[in-house]
Amino acid sequence: MVRSKIAVFEKMWSYMKSAESSVFVKTTEEGVLRVRKSKGKYAYLLESTMNEYIEQRKPCDTMKVGGNLDSKGYGVATPKGSPLRNPVNLAVLKLNEQGLLDKLKNKWWYDKGECGSGGGDSKVSPINLAVLKLNEQAVLDKLKNKWWYDKGECGNKDSARKDKTSALSLSNVAGVFYILIGGLGLAMLVALVEFCYKSRTESRRMKQIISDAMLSSTLSRMNRNESGGENGRIVTHDFPKEAQTLPCMSHAAGMGLGVSGM
Repeated sequence: MVRSKIAVFEKMWSYMKSAESSVFVKTTEEGVLRVRKSKGKYAYLLESTMNEYIEQRKPCDTMKVGGNLDSKGYGVATPKGSPLRNPVNLAVLKLNEQGLLDKLKNKWWYDKGECGSGGGDSKVSPINLAVLKLNEQAVLDKLKNKWWYDKGECGNKDSARKDKTSALSLSNVAGVFYILIGGLGLAMLVALVEFCYKSRTESRRMKQIISDAMLSSTLSRMNRNESGGENGRIVTHDFPKEAQTLPCMSHAAGMGLGVSGM
């Protein structure tokens, strides 16, 4: 409570600390004795298990007020690395699942209590069991509907409305699925537009690359052709000037001259 950040607990601690007479005690016995002597002017905070046990003991002048502040469990301490740790844990879990722990508590807290009727035969445990059984069988809900709604003065509309709102059908949550389907459709549309845009951009870039490659290849071929005309022309033998000034001859003679000249 000292380090609590809850407003109610902070207010309680502030009041307890600023009280004229100290409200703190050193032991549980001292706190219980102070409660019994204060005639309802002092309340002692202690764990619920001990509180319920003292409540069932003579002189039967104490009672538990309100609910628990928090919930904490008990543990059995064993040495570090002890082989008893796992068997004890399994045994406690098994007892809890079988309801034996609750039966033992009812036996020693209530059945053996000193504040029940009949000199120790407490009626708290049977009442608790009866209420739990009625709750499990849904009898309490049926009784509430009967006397709250079925016997109400405003008709059965409230009861019918309560029955209708007790459970949700598929039509009540259909809007969620509509929103989900619409979101999926919108996401697919956006993905399709993005794919088309990227495909178009990529195709334009590839066309530009192909055209550049074709232009580069064409220019390279033209350059090679020009260089071949300069350096790759055919060189013929030089004939003497006399041969160059001979009169025209027949085609056959010219061919023979060409051969003899070679």
